[in-house]
Formats: sequence, C-alpha cells, structure tokens
Amino acid sequence: MTAGKRAGQAGFTLVELIITLLIMGVLATIAVPGFRTLITGNRPAASYNDILNGFKLARSEAITRHEEITLALDSKNGGGWSLTVDGDDPILSIESSSDSIDLNHDLKVTFDALGRPECVPNTCSVTIGGRELQVSSAGRVGRPVGDTEQNSANEEQEDDDDDD
Repeated sequence: MTAGKRAGQAGFTLVELIITLLIMGVLATIAVPGFRTLITGNRPAASYNDILNGFKLARSEAITRHEEITLALDSKNGGGWSLTVDGDDPILSIESSSDSIDLNHDLKVTFDALGRPECVPNTCSVTIGGRELQVSSAGRVGRPVGDTEQNSANEEQEDDDDDD
C-alpha cells in the first residue's frame, strides 16, 4: 500500500466534479441559442410535412375505400391552421401548435374514388410558411412541377465552381 492511498476507494474529487459541471454549463450556454434557432426554423417544414401527409392520406383513403374523401385546410384566427379529412366517418383532424405559420388561403379538396381532386377554390395549391404545396389534376401532391428551390441551389454551386 502506498502512502496516502486507501485500498478499494474510487471516485471523483469535489474539484473534479465542480470543473466538470462548469464545462457542461459553458457548453449548454453556447448550444441553447443555436438549438432555439434550429427549432424555430423547423416549424414551417414540420407544418408543411403535416399538411402534405394529410393530403396523401386523403387521396389514399379515397382510392382504398372507393368513395369521395374531403380534406379541409383552414386558417385559424391569429395564425396557424387546422386540417380535417372526412369520408363517411372522420379520418383525421390536426391543428397546428404554432401561431407563426400562416396559410395564404383556405382550401377544400375532395378526392374521388380514383384519387382525382376537385378543389374549392379552383386552384389546388396553398402556400404554407413560404413553401407551395400543389395538387395536380391527376392527384399528385407535392411541390409544383418546375419548383426550382433545389435547382437554384445547385445552379449557385455550379456558378461558384465556374469562378475558380
């Protein structure tokens, strides 16, 4: 046995524990603002995806059940939205939890047994937090054909490469 050491004891000293807690506190202070920005930035994408999935569910249910299924997308007073999918019985009902996401207009789409849409108003598109969602006459739900959000990012990268 060496002087100053007791056999069978293991652990951290108080100084080591305090230093570890200080380091964790500094790291948390740095990470929290960035995490808030990440969450705020993801809210529009989450709303877009919720609404997109509602449209896809409505079309799928119309084809599966061989009946008309109606999707209603409504703006709430003060911001936010609500989505309802109904057939002979209620299928889905969702409300946004974020007041910062606005729709450019309300939309009601009825999918027939073949999955083709009938829209009220006549345009089958809606803008959700700056991103457009469109239902084609064949029933395809997603970004409009020719949406160049991804293409423009690729072109900017190519332009940067050409400057070299």
